[in-house]
Amino acid sequence: MNIRIQNQNTLEAAANELVANLVIQNTLKAEQTEKINGVKKRHKVDIDPVNKLITSLRGKMARFLGSVTHAKGVFEGKETGTIKTNLASISLAKNPPAIEQLDKATTEEELVAHAKNLGVLEVIQTKQVLNKDALALLKDDELARLGFVRTQSKTLTVKLNANPELKAVAKIKE
Repeated sequence: MNIRIQNQNTLEAAANELVANLVIQNTLKAEQTEKINGVKKRHKVDIDPVNKLITSLRGKMARFLGSVTHAKGVFEGKETGTIKTNLASISLAKNPPAIEQLDKATTEEELVAHAKNLGVLEVIQTKQVLNKDALALLKDDELARLGFVRTQSKTLTVKLNANPELKAVAKIKE
């Protein structure tokens, strides 16, 4: 139905149509989710062993090529490279160096304090951000001088009434 909202009566009619369509949407989504979960459950038994095998094979390949001796044997004397099989390309590339924390139990606050104690301040970032609570306390002309304007949005909410028949139709299957 194409409702043209011109007064309170047509607004209420639009809200009722919205709710009726939300009920239809919820019912369809519930059926869709039920079917998807059923398919996932039926295939899980077949997919799980395949996933386990894929993870195992990737791990074995990575460990094998992690050895410089094996990598040089595969990539013609180089530590990295690419070879091709009839079904795949196998590549090994060096990633950029990463910085890893030695003691994972140490918090960032403790690491910052330690860097300060050692005088290595260049590794500490201080981020300056606007204080929005303080901005809210300013007068409108002060806000304008800083490049801000006070705005206020509105939120439209449409809630389903306590109509038992409608709620029964809207109930999502579990």
